[in-house]
Amino acid sequence: MIYTAGMILKIKIMSIGSSEKGLSNDELNRAESVYNVKFPRELRRVLKVLPRDSGIFYDWGDFSEENVDNLKKIIFENKNYFLENFSEIYWPDSYVAMDLGKNKEEFKKRLAAAPDLIPLFGSRCMASGIDNGPVFSLVGTDIIYYGENLNSGIRNEFSSIEWLRRANDIYYEQVKVKVPFWSDMTEI
Repeated sequence: MIYTAGMILKIKIMSIGSSEKGLSNDELNRAESVYNVKFPRELRRVLKVLPRDSGIFYDWGDFSEENVDNLKKIIFENKNYFLENFSEIYWPDSYVAMDLGKNKEEFKKRLAAAPDLIPLFGSRCMASGIDNGPVFSLVGTDIIYYGENLNSGIRNEFSSIEWLRRANDIYYEQVKVKVPFWSDMTEI
């Protein structure tokens, strides 16, 4: 199940007293166009109910130059950092077997074909256009699964110290939806 009623209820409770509403379909469509991403279906649903001023997720409805530049930079940097730090990447076994670590051109092709990562909050992100995909935590070239999907990613982030146990229990084999390139990089 992509969502639990509990997740949406918690988001609504966290939003009590907010003067803002979630994003409209028009705002979500505009954001997808401005940032050249496609929000996964479950992320669209959350962004519709989560007030923009909640401070939880990035504000995809703020089209000020500063916010647009910031979010575009984050999206760009996720991939660019891998290119700039090619020699420092710990390669998953499937890539080592192909000698991809030595073949930068092939690496560039795979990275270019990978979906962009949509920043959620902090270093957490999801792949553009991948419904019910995993939440990743990405810092530099270090990437791990942070949730099997958005529901578990939110639960792990906002469930106090309990997230440590849950996040540590997310293994490559458990994640049902694999994301080209990014899931491979969690394999290490």
